[in-house]
Amino acid sequence: MTKRFSMVIVSMIALSVIIAAFSFSCSKKLGPASPIAGTATVVPTTAVPTNSPIGTNTFTNTFTNTFTNTFTRTNTPVGTNTFTSVVTNTFTATATATVGASAPPWTFDATDEGFASGAAGEMAVTSLTRNTNASYITHGAGSLAVAIDLSTAVDAKGYVFKSVLAAPIDLTGKRFGIWVYVPAGLVGCGMQMVAKVGAGGTWNAAWKNIDTAGWIHYTWDVNLANVTEFGMQILRNSGPAFVGTLYTDEWTVTNVPVVSGAIYNFDTDVQGWTNDTVTDLAVSALAWDSTAANAKAGAGSLLLTCDFSASLTSQGYIKVNLAATPLDLSAKSVDMWINVPAAMVGYGVQIACKTGAGLAWHGFWNNLSASGWLKVTCNPALADVQELGLQFVRNSTPAAFTGTLNVDEITYY
Repeated sequence: MTKRFSMVIVSMIALSVIIAAFSFSCSKKLGPASPIAGTATVVPTTAVPTNSPIGTNTFTNTFTNTFTNTFTRTNTPVGTNTFTSVVTNTFTATATATVGASAPPWTFDATDEGFASGAAGEMAVTSLTRNTNASYITHGAGSLAVAIDLSTAVDAKGYVFKSVLAAPIDLTGKRFGIWVYVPAGLVGCGMQMVAKVGAGGTWNAAWKNIDTAGWIHYTWDVNLANVTEFGMQILRNSGPAFVGTLYTDEWTVTNVPVVSGAIYNFDTDVQGWTNDTVTDLAVSALAWDSTAANAKAGAGSLLLTCDFSASLTSQGYIKVNLAATPLDLSAKSVDMWINVPAAMVGYGVQIACKTGAGLAWHGFWNNLSASGWLKVTCNPALADVQELGLQFVRNSTPAAFTGTLNVDEITYY
């Protein structure tokens, strides 16, 4: 009995050892598995570009990738075990939309800066593209090519602009500058530098004659707050029916330069200035005004006696002869101050720069948009200036001004 019982005990121990060995064999680490091709699902979120109608748009997208892979692992002698692994990966790729700088300068060196062209009524600009041809660049690595068609009507016009509505700019005491490459076929047309104000885009502009081909630097002392749009309007203005491309570069805003002293301050006399007595007769007399209260600065000014009643196109002209010492104004600005009578609001003036022995005319238009002291300015980009002048134009304004006005502080720098 004792021997039989002992044999049972030994048998049971042996069986336990076999079971343990078998369990250890089943539980040991499995070898590497060979994956079976899984499935991938890509779910992008809605991409929202924020950019002008032209240029390169980049987006911010979120992708969710779900992979379902089935692995078959064979382990002998246990059999075949199948495992399913589900992995979800989420990542975000972020980039900034190409909208250009939110404030000037706008250089077009890397992008089109988010510029756009006008819509209804200003369709003469047919396309905008960034240019990299060095022949049509003033600074840096790029400019903006403006394709334009002024052949459709004598009053055809096109508009190029940059909106800063999201972050308005204060141009109080600031100068707005634009470089424009003028093709020869566009000479005789006109241009307006534009600064729109407020959410409603109230229009403010300075007129510039296009009378010289090549690179011209146009400037305007804006003196406005809350500017929400900068623009350049090209107008046929009964000029040539130009079809082609102009280029613009380096849109800047700078402080208005502080001029230490006017070249012509009229503190003691008229300094050689006279009125025209041949053709532009609306300014009938010019004299020195020694009343300091009538001057913009200093002790005196020019006093002009005017009569614009002869016709809606009456003109008057004052000038100084520079033939003995011609001026090089190729890289200079010219400023003049006029005390505008209320009855002359709506008139215009042209700063005249006559060049060469033949006194070739170059006029730079400014509107007389408000009464009181008003500065008119231009960037002639001319050498050999032998006469500097100021022409007053009634410009079909109903009011026929008759009386006197003062001019002061004429300078170039």
